[in-house]
Amino acid sequence: MSEILACPDLDVSSDVYLSREWFTRAMQYGGAIPDDVAVMSIESSVLAGGFMADTYRIKLFYNQSDNNFPQSVVAKFPSSNPSSRSAGREMQAYSREVNFYKHLAPSLTIRVPECYFSEIEEGTSNFALIIEDLTPVEMIDGLPCSYQRATNTMIQLANLHADTWNKVELKEYSWMLDYSNKQYFQQVERWVGQGWNIIKNTAEELIRENSPLVIGIPSYFQSIGDDFVGGIHSLPEKVAERICLVHCDYRLANILYKPDDESITVDWQTFHLGRPGFDTYYFINGTYSDEEKEEREYQLLKIYHERLLQNGVKGYSWEQCVQEHEFGVFYTLLMTLLTAQAVGANGLPEAMKERMFKSGPKNWIYAKEHNVIDKL
Repeated sequence: MSEILACPDLDVSSDVYLSREWFTRAMQYGGAIPDDVAVMSIESSVLAGGFMADTYRIKLFYNQSDNNFPQSVVAKFPSSNPSSRSAGREMQAYSREVNFYKHLAPSLTIRVPECYFSEIEEGTSNFALIIEDLTPVEMIDGLPCSYQRATNTMIQLANLHADTWNKVELKEYSWMLDYSNKQYFQQVERWVGQGWNIIKNTAEELIRENSPLVIGIPSYFQSIGDDFVGGIHSLPEKVAERICLVHCDYRLANILYKPDDESITVDWQTFHLGRPGFDTYYFINGTYSDEEKEEREYQLLKIYHERLLQNGVKGYSWEQCVQEHEFGVFYTLLMTLLTAQAVGANGLPEAMKERMFKSGPKNWIYAKEHNVIDKL
């Protein structure tokens, strides 16, 4: 970072930050280009992505010819939608992603995009993030994932977890959200209770309508859900037993693959301190069908465990890793309820009903079969 240049303004409109002047200051300030190099023009195109940010691919043209300067970057700015922008601020999503790239990514071995600029006006929704354009890459959300790609992705996850294994000093960051923090979790409990009420009410409506979506709902759905919500207050103590940095949305939609199948993780707006099984179960469960999962689940988990040990994690047996992974279904259930709370106050969208009641019951069945609720 330059010591003489001021940070470019963040409280600006898109016509300002999508300008050569703004990008010159940002790239100089972040140290991506020298102070005597200027961006002469840019070409911007909108990228599809999350609802909380406006994301662009930016081609940069400089006053000097040097292929070592970034020729194309991906830039994220606050959403132009007021509701989404407010959600990004209130959920601390903007703050977390900026601070991940600024303070955490440089010391981690998980493959993430290189960062050229990462700044925020804390307490506001004014932020900007400029990262490496990884093109050519492929995102395969909704498509089959090869075993080699899944293997590489689990290895990268092990790198993240091993680098932060039981590092309680991470709690000192003011922007770090921590599932072992009882004060923070009191708010999570309220959201979970609200989400469970929404799901129960929706299930009752579907039953009255004789909807085919309720066919797969197990008979013990409500009782295990009630037990889950009733016992969730003990989660902070459980998390404190074994913590690391968890992505909390580790799925194919947030993984990019290079032509050689290298796995690169993006979207760092949701990370917390939590249990490692939160990520392992979330990825494997979300990637494979029940039949594929039965074949691949413990193969991939074994690769993950071996990488943890190679990276220096001590005293963590294979049996403990399996138990941890099975406990990870807890987070998937938690996310289901938090998602219902976030979007379902006026009724769940049809697409979400489809996902929650058609594919969702397998997680409740898994929790029942593995006695996860009893472990709270």
